[in-house]
Amino acid sequence: MRLFVGGFLHFDFVSVFVLLMCVVFFVCTLLLLNKSFLYRLSINNTIMSKRKIAKLVNEGYVFGWDDPRLYTLPALRRRGIPPEAINGFVQELGVTTTSSTTIQVSRFEKYVRDYLDDHAPRLMAVVNPLKVIIENLPDDHLEELTIPFKPRDPSMGEVSLTRC
Repeated sequence: MRLFVGGFLHFDFVSVFVLLMCVVFFVCTLLLLNKSFLYRLSINNTIMSKRKIAKLVNEGYVFGWDDPRLYTLPALRRRGIPPEAINGFVQELGVTTTSSTTIQVSRFEKYVRDYLDDHAPRLMAVVNPLKVIIENLPDDHLEELTIPFKPRDPSMGEVSLTRC
């Protein structure tokens, strides 16, 4: 057991997990410490070791700790993954009795997609529009379309388009 300066305790939990947690919470309550714990999370086919990532950075294989190819927190933020999605994913995994939990990358990415689908608005743009001339349509014809940003959730809003 190691005590960190910020009042956080770090443990490597093994088979005596339940009994140890009772003792840990009792000691934390007595000492008025924060009951936050650090667990090791591994994602398949990724490098999570600080020592190995530092070697990649120092040898120039990646551009820094926030290189989007890595799975560090700065890299995930640079990719546009919101902190709430990361926290929600870790909470969904829950607490395990092993000292390391290995998960598939696809499971993490699916959770992030589902989170963004629920919380991010959908926008659209036409970068290079093409002009189309319809010959059998009157010149003063106007057509207005109302398109929801998210078809399954009308609370996300809608956009009105006018077509000439």
